[in-house]
Parts: sequence; C-alpha cells; structure tokens
Amino acid sequence: MFEFLKQPGVYEVALIILGMFSYKIISGVVGYMQLHEAVRTTSKLCLFVIARCINSEISFREKLYEDMEKMGEPQESIDKLKENELLITTSQADRMVKALKDEFPKEYHKLLPFDDWKTGMAFLFEKPLDK
Repeated sequence: MFEFLKQPGVYEVALIILGMFSYKIISGVVGYMQLHEAVRTTSKLCLFVIARCINSEISFREKLYEDMEKMGEPQESIDKLKENELLITTSQADRMVKALKDEFPKEYHKLLPFDDWKTGMAFLFEKPLDK
C-alpha cells in the first residue's frame, strides 16, 4: 500500500513539505504574538497622547484659576467652577479612552483591559487597580 514511499526522493520531499508546514505554523504563531504586542503598544501610545492632552488642559485651567484669584474673584465661585470643570474633564477623558478602544477591532478588545480614564491610566503605567 505504501510502496510509493520507498521510491527515491519521496521521503525527502515529504520532509521538505513537513518543514514548510512547520515553518508556516511557527511564523504564524510568532506573527500573532507580534500583532498582539503591536496592538498593546499602539494603544499605550494613544493613551499617552490622551493623558498629555488632559494634563495640558488641567494645567491651563489651574493657571486660569490663579489668574481669577489674582483678579479678586471670590474663592467660593472659583471652587464651584473647579468642581464643575473637573466633572467635565473626567467625563471627557472617559469618552476619549472609550473612543480609543472602539477604534480597535472587536477581536482585540480582550487585549485592551481599559474602559475609562482610571483603568486606561492603570494599563498605561501597568499598575494594578485597588479594588
């Protein structure tokens, strides 16, 4: 039944085909791992840009509060403004992080363990969240 295996060159051809198949499997696994790392690295870079934007906005607003204080604005109104703008900034940051995750295909969402600002920053700096 397997007499054709005894012919010269068949064994070598089978080994070459098996080697090519093994190479495809190994390169596929390595490529898959590299793709996952690329997704995580790209998301971290984007989170870093978002963090810089939010921090710049916060710094600008802190300067604005200082200027308002120098101009004699009552501290009560400055504190109320700070509280309102903090809520706006936090919700804006949450929306930006969620939008970033939504830009990735759904099959990669399991690689991106963040959904809001807090979990995004924990992922960026690889810090575990306090439960």
